[in-house]
Amino acid sequence: MDLNRINLNLLVVLDAIIEEKNISLAAKRLNLTQPAVSHMLKHLRTILDDDLILRGPFNKMILTKKAQDMKMPVRKVLNDISGIFTETKYFDPEYDKFTFTMGMPDIASVLLIPKLNTAIGNFSGNVKIKIKNILDITSYEDMIHDNLDLAIGNFSISSQNIMSESLFSTELVCVADKSHEVFKSKKLTLDKFLEFPHLQLVYREEFQTSYDEIIGKATECSRKILITIPNIMTALHSLKNSNSLCIAHKNIAEKFSTLLDLNYRDLPFNTPIMNYYLYWKREDNASKPFTWMKKLIMDSFSSHR
Repeated sequence: MDLNRINLNLLVVLDAIIEEKNISLAAKRLNLTQPAVSHMLKHLRTILDDDLILRGPFNKMILTKKAQDMKMPVRKVLNDISGIFTETKYFDPEYDKFTFTMGMPDIASVLLIPKLNTAIGNFSGNVKIKIKNILDITSYEDMIHDNLDLAIGNFSISSQNIMSESLFSTELVCVADKSHEVFKSKKLTLDKFLEFPHLQLVYREEFQTSYDEIIGKATECSRKILITIPNIMTALHSLKNSNSLCIAHKNIAEKFSTLLDLNYRDLPFNTPIMNYYLYWKREDNASKPFTWMKKLIMDSFSSHR
């Protein structure tokens, strides 16, 4: 294809049409007239040899397969180009406004949100954060699809377009009501661990499968699992006045054991260290707002590393 025929404005129009799935709404979004957008759409159809958007059943506009497949590549190209012309001045939260959208599992949000709430509370509402509950991210496209600026977790993602940095690590411990029988001794034995029922805390199925295999090999026996729970605070609150045990992150057990009248012991077998990472898109690596927020998050967990 002759790139001399491609006008950057055509990509902007294509992105708007794909996003809005409507020519009139795309024109409004771009502050252009509908005839102008229709003219550029005609040009795009000629270049790409595809209708891109059609009128479907019930007079509803639908994207062609080619238009759907182009959504991520077009957005990435525009983001990359935008980064070239972005002003490189520093980000000052006292005066600059920015809304960050972050994805993370419940376990990470319990640790991070209180710290961020305190950290950004003095900036007159200039910095805002939206949290999405994300169980896993497998690709760059997942980050785009969920409109994520940053993500925190132990995800199965592998992409050259995603960058990451180690955020914190923690061991696993056994948590229970502070009056539980297992705390009569200073060390939790394997027999006691298997004697009582368990609340199973899980947020990602394939991660939990490998985790259960490790426990199974260590104990040569399966646990008595009563309830499987994806929410850490629900699990901890449910331990109160019960004889159930729960395997949880040590840093969370330390944070909430006194508040919720709980206690914890080291597990009677070895388990892998739980590593959590901060993830972001490669095209945002030099962005000043993102650099500021990444440092804020890293500093918040500095005591856990």
